[in-house]
Amino acid sequence: MKVKKISFIISLFILTISPLKALGGIGVYGVSDKFVFPPTSDARFDGPATEYWLHTESFENAAGAGLFVYVDALPYIDIEGCAEIAGNIYPFSTTISLLNMESSHFESEGIWGRTSLFLTVRKDIFKIKIPILAKVKFYLGGGLNTHAVIPMVTWEMVEAAFIDEDNPYILDFSDEATKERLIEYVIENRIETSGFHIQTGLQLKLLFLNAFVNARYTFAKDVIPNENGFPSVWTGLSIGF
Repeated sequence: MKVKKISFIISLFILTISPLKALGGIGVYGVSDKFVFPPTSDARFDGPATEYWLHTESFENAAGAGLFVYVDALPYIDIEGCAEIAGNIYPFSTTISLLNMESSHFESEGIWGRTSLFLTVRKDIFKIKIPILAKVKFYLGGGLNTHAVIPMVTWEMVEAAFIDEDNPYILDFSDEATKERLIEYVIENRIETSGFHIQTGLQLKLLFLNAFVNARYTFAKDVIPNENGFPSVWTGLSIGF
């Protein structure tokens, strides 16, 4: 009698939690932004004899990671929320050119990066079922996003970060203390912006595991310097609940 009761309770528990497996999931992913930022040169002049140059080198793309949650138990749409961080390192240098004298040149590295939140509504296009093993669904979607961006180093930032210096243009930015002070200022004065995005991808379900591959285009000003948007690709793995 007790065995029957236990079996009934176990069966009822399984029937109760089984639908929950299809409600959604939580997972992690890696992301790659696709863009090219060209080299720049910015000059300041101290009379006809002295020039101060700040050069940033070209760099491509950015890599990062994120955390996402999703709900795919709604009647017509799925909802997905992502929080991610991505960035890259680029060389920059300052040059002091004196008339008829040897120039001074200092090299260092800057950080470009972003933290972002994405809310996406997805609609299934079609599904493929693999008997017993898994099922795959393809979808399209779009939504809203918001970003906090570490800007590129410019003379304006140097002037503001070292306003207490008599001449900030002659600082050695390869010096760790100077570089850390500049980086701290740049992070504190990050750019905040928002926009919208479109996304397409696929979801592979295998028991309680889910694999995702997504291509996304983000429309938002000031995330990528001098651009109104950027494409990204991300792949992730989640546990369904």
